[in-house]
Amino acid sequence: MIEVISIVAGVLGLLLSLVLLVFSKKQENGNWLLGISILLLWYCLIIAELYRSGEIYQYAHFSRTGNIAAYLITPYLYFFTKRIFEGKTNWIKTYWWVFVPAVFYAIDFLPYYILPLDQKREIIQSQQLGNRHFVFSEGFLSPNWVQYYLRFFWAVLFLILTVGVIWKNKGVIQNPKNKNNRTIASF
Repeated sequence: MIEVISIVAGVLGLLLSLVLLVFSKKQENGNWLLGISILLLWYCLIIAELYRSGEIYQYAHFSRTGNIAAYLITPYLYFFTKRIFEGKTNWIKTYWWVFVPAVFYAIDFLPYYILPLDQKREIIQSQQLGNRHFVFSEGFLSPNWVQYYLRFFWAVLFLILTVGVIWKNKGVIQNPKNKNNRTIASF
């Protein structure tokens, strides 16, 4: 049953993100930011499913790449929320720093990423499958626990920022003239 749910979620997530990406380009709205966020989430879920099923052993080159996407999911959700309420801005100029943890992670795990396939499979078999795969030691710049906790801190930080943007613009959402806004505000 879990395999069916994973397949359905994977297909629907990919379709939703592609629809948001393709159709937002024509309308010049911020839906492409939401599409990227959902696509990154989809990628993380696919990698997590590969680990859960043990299939990551067959696709060893993808191991530990889901964490790069995990660092970027909530920043793109934040950018989408800001775009909806505040309009077009040059977000890359202002928020370039949101890519620093993902780049740091990629650099920290570069020695692992360039390993041959056989060595990656050995590491996957010995360290990454089972209950111990959340704390790992392939990074060379940071202690084992840093990347694990940093991505959760990062996600919570951007969720707080996103809620802050929504709270700051609650007057826009609670406009009594629009029935849809009342539904969203009550939610």
